Amino acid sequence: MSLGSMIGVTIAAAIGVAGLVLPVDAGAGVAATSGRITLRTSPIQVVDTRVRPGGARLAANEPLTLPTDAVLVIMAFAATAEGSASVHRCGQPPSGDPDMQFEAGESVTRQLITDTGGPACFTSTTPIHVVVTNTGSASPTPVIDGLQYQSLAEPVDAIGHSSYLAAQWFLIPLAGIPGVPLSSAATVYRIEANAVGAFTAGIAGCDQPPSVSQFTASDHVESSVVYAPSNGFSPCLWILGQADVQLYALGWLESGGPDPTALPPEMHTTGTFLSPPGLRPTQPTRVLDTRTGVGGPRRPLAAGAAVRLDLAAYVTDSTTSVVMNVTAANPAAGGYVTVYPCDVDPPNASNLNFTAGRDVPNLVVVQLGINADVCFTSSAPTDLIADLAGTFELGAGLLSEPVTPRRILDTRLGGGAPATPVGGQQVLKLQVSGRGGVPMGAGAATLNVTVTGPTDAGYVTVYPCD
Repeated sequence: MSLGSMIGVTIAAAIGVAGLVLPVDAGAGVAATSGRITLRTSPIQVVDTRVRPGGARLAANEPLTLPTDAVLVIMAFAATAEGSASVHRCGQPPSGDPDMQFEAGESVTRQLITDTGGPACFTSTTPIHVVVTNTGSASPTPVIDGLQYQSLAEPVDAIGHSSYLAAQWFLIPLAGIPGVPLSSAATVYRIEANAVGAFTAGIAGCDQPPSVSQFTASDHVESSVVYAPSNGFSPCLWILGQADVQLYALGWLESGGPDPTALPPEMHTTGTFLSPPGLRPTQPTRVLDTRTGVGGPRRPLAAGAAVRLDLAAYVTDSTTSVVMNVTAANPAAGGYVTVYPCDVDPPNASNLNFTAGRDVPNLVVVQLGINADVCFTSSAPTDLIADLAGTFELGAGLLSEPVTPRRILDTRLGGGAPATPVGGQQVLKLQVSGRGGVPMGAGAATLNVTVTGPTDAGYVTVYPCD
């Protein structure tokens, strides 16, 4: 999914005529994953369904037993149909999102840590071949020879966004990453490739290709976390096939560090309960403004055209969707705007509707595309403005609790504030928590804010009072 670090998670707000996400307390922290990693000098292949009698694939829903508390590279390939696969506790059905999704005939590789609270199993929804390689172990508690993960402050682009066509193994030397100490045992990378046909990649010493296929993709975008053990040699990225490739260093593994329970992203424990995505309010940040060229071209969006907004710098690997206040500014005619993930076709739907010459905002929640992006189209020429107001994070953030709609402010009648219009540049303080069904200690509130009877054109900003 996405790369980049989250912007400050403190207290924030976002405006929309039809909706408002307003934090009233600090955002919740990310739930930590516990464990310590020990890397193997030589990976060990523990499963290969191709050596079964007759080369039989793993059948649909047939459990395949895996080593527990292990760092595994799992490659699923030659699927007979579109499907998905999961690592889960044996004897229990998979829960939550699958660890792999694939098309017929496609290969998918993931690096995962098994920690299911019991025997670990792998199951697929469709017949498929599976190769599993054990590359290390993970202890639920710190161990003397274990390695800790330490994150770089920002992901570092290791090779630039490059296109490759390699009919045989092709190597790309990886230079030292700024911020990664020479004492590190391994560097942790995220690789992403938009493949044309079958594509394979891995990180190993520059003297020979990787012994384990750490990454595969086929005819679309795939991404995964891989690590490059140091072991006294300079690593190379080895690729085979055709793809647009990006490689980012996320952090490193070493024997010491500030958090003895840290694990790299995506090398997560599986089979445990994962709470639904939670809202993480952020300080409102303008991420798109076609009037000034922020986040896109400096010109109005033409009717039927699309503009792509890259949000990688504002989201994490666990971000599923974003909350934005989207405004159509000075539209040339009446129409509507549609906001959608860039890896799908524009849906037959609208997120806001506007009339000629009138600025119209609306609060939009939209799923992220595979490249941490969202796209905008408009049925009529208009400038577009988007302010990021929050994100939804897997296993983190604030969970939503609906309430019966209640009016907590009306300056016409004196509800929640004096019965007088709000003047220009005047600040009106409104108590939210403890009113209208919002409990004390709530982290955010969703409000519908209406301006009525304005004496001139303008805008309203809603934000935490501290």
